[in-house]
Amino acid sequence: MTTAIAVRKYGIESLSLAILAMQVASYAQLIEVGIPTSMSRRLPRYLVNADIPKINAVCSSSLVMLIAGSIALILALPAFAMILPRLLAIGNDERKTIGLLFGLVVFFTAMQLPLRISYGILSSMHRFSTYFTLETLSAIAKLIMIVALFSMFVPPLWLYIMTSLVPPLIIGSIEFKLARESIPSWVFRVKDVTHDSLKELFSVSGAAIIGTIATALISSGSSLALGILVEPIKVGIYAIPSMLAFNIMSFASSSSAFLSPIASQLYGREDQRLKENILISMRYATAIAGLVCLGAWIVGPLLLRAWIGKDTTTIEMQETMAKVLMISSIGIAVGMPGTMVRGALAAMGRHWAVSLIELAAAISGLVLGLALCKYGKNRAPELFAYAMCGANMIKSFVLLIMVANILKISQRDLYKNAVKVIGPIFLGVSIALSLCFQPLEIDFIKTILIACITLGVTTTLFFWLVLEDRHRKEILYRCRLSKS
Repeated sequence: MTTAIAVRKYGIESLSLAILAMQVASYAQLIEVGIPTSMSRRLPRYLVNADIPKINAVCSSSLVMLIAGSIALILALPAFAMILPRLLAIGNDERKTIGLLFGLVVFFTAMQLPLRISYGILSSMHRFSTYFTLETLSAIAKLIMIVALFSMFVPPLWLYIMTSLVPPLIIGSIEFKLARESIPSWVFRVKDVTHDSLKELFSVSGAAIIGTIATALISSGSSLALGILVEPIKVGIYAIPSMLAFNIMSFASSSSAFLSPIASQLYGREDQRLKENILISMRYATAIAGLVCLGAWIVGPLLLRAWIGKDTTTIEMQETMAKVLMISSIGIAVGMPGTMVRGALAAMGRHWAVSLIELAAAISGLVLGLALCKYGKNRAPELFAYAMCGANMIKSFVLLIMVANILKISQRDLYKNAVKVIGPIFLGVSIALSLCFQPLEIDFIKTILIACITLGVTTTLFFWLVLEDRHRKEILYRCRLSKS
């Protein structure tokens, strides 16, 4: 939402500098080396057993490592502000601006890093509602502050970036206070930071950081790498629709968070419920992603035009952005089964294999994307989107083969699962085309009418073909109750 507001004020070319800066922040945050995630896997059993020495060791070691990471970022700040901008394909004036923005985001990331221990503690105590409520408040506060700022005047880019970074820092401080109060027995002491406690944390965080690097390469690295080859405006043409696709699709994979504890509990017990839960979760998430993808194909141009404003871009730029949105949506939708099972595979002890597969796919996508863009700079946003889409599909395919081999899921079951989702999607596409739909069309009334008919039919088919019979009956039962 804040991007939509900003692009109307700054234009795509100037906003591209801010986008690059925020993606540098994603890389800077990697220095936390997966410590909060590692805490959430190690700390719960010590809390259950009330093992005070172990609790102190894990918490103190985690905090010391995060503080050390924060200091390292501060020391590296000159490199981010002065050296990194020289690698980008921008002019001298833009280089000074981007250097200031890089410095700002790295400084705020360093300040927030020690506060990240709160996620490890709150998740270990199953206070997910508290954590995500505060994160939602952070997003709302950020939106309110930016709207208020733009209502007064058009701020320089550095002030816009700083306004975006202040709410997460404040909310992070509140989360840290709540996390600290959740474990009153924890007393921070440097002597509790032992070789064993560090080794225990890194045994899990090593795989977690590789997975995080892979995610950063896909979500942030692609735009940053693109900035080395092409001018900032093309970075924006790629980054804005790909970010929109990523954010829209993220809710489809939200249920994957529940697969990890289920897999951890059921794996190794010869319990068929694990196989059943994984197949159902993949099917439901892919169906939702498929609906979103279908909607992006039909209303994507209208959505982008409404989101960024019709006067901020040319028709040609809007068409390119719509193509990138569609390509990115397809890549995420087709890769949804792999996204769903990654947490389950990690819980089954395959976290290193999953992380390495994700890293290999991300690097392959980046290398292919850069190679394509080098010989086709005029179509760089589209070509990069194709490369990342292909990498995501291959990663999903490999992860599916892995989980099928581990749980002995037959190819027949996988195909049956896929056909239930793909069939309605193809029918939806056929309906749209039979209604004379043209991709990249911006006729509002016609496009909305076609979208309602197509998505309505596809959703109905999903309800009767994709949903499990017991789930469908439960929904119908609750609907009857609500009417009565």
